[in-house]
Amino acid sequence: MEVHAHTHTARKKWTHYFWEFLMLFLAVFCGFLAENIREHKMEHQRAKQYAMSLAEEIAGDSAELSRTIAYYKDKTGNIDTLIKLMNGNIKEIPGGTLYYYAGNSMASNYMIFNRTTLEQLINSGVLRYFTKRALIKTIGEYDQDIKKIEATENLSANILLETRKLQFKIFDAKFKSVYQSSYYVTDADSIRMLKNMQIPLLTYDPKILSEFASWIYMRRANLSMNVNVRYTHIQLKARELLQMLKDEYNLNED
Repeated sequence: MEVHAHTHTARKKWTHYFWEFLMLFLAVFCGFLAENIREHKMEHQRAKQYAMSLAEEIAGDSAELSRTIAYYKDKTGNIDTLIKLMNGNIKEIPGGTLYYYAGNSMASNYMIFNRTTLEQLINSGVLRYFTKRALIKTIGEYDQDIKKIEATENLSANILLETRKLQFKIFDAKFKSVYQSSYYVTDADSIRMLKNMQIPLLTYDPKILSEFASWIYMRRANLSMNVNVRYTHIQLKARELLQMLKDEYNLNED
């Protein structure tokens, strides 16, 4: 007689499978949350690195803007004097005085912005690391303001070029040491000596002198607009953006 052994396993309740499913779900969900938190933390760290780099560039640009504004304020004073001289009786004015102020009026210090980090943020898509809408908006505005300044710098360069063309028709290049020295001579006695030098002009043609005075006046108006409006505006925007970066990423604590 054959005997068959039967193994009977107790059937698991549905609650057992439910808890297994719940534990598996929680494990996957927690892993997802941990990965999401990790990525968010890494993006915040990247954003702070970019913020630090951008803040350094903006601080440097702001300092350079201050120097440029001061530089051109000094030059516009020289241009005002030159315009007054050109409207007077040229033949009664010592040539050295005309050479001195003409040399100072031609000096330029074009504003060149450091756009390395700014271009990376805008062109490579990493601007998404910044989550504050107001900050993103201000970065975009600052970028547009820089582009406007660069466009006006081209205009300034063209005005200066046309002015120089007339300068070379009036002022003799063999006396260039006189007006070039005006860039760095600062003591009163040396300046007085330069101004009193009897140096002839290449021409006293009223038409050429009048045209030169007109271009000098245009240069003065262009520089005045840059100093009092464009440079001042973008410097305020730079300071605003710099403060926003410091506040958002606690840069003052680093």
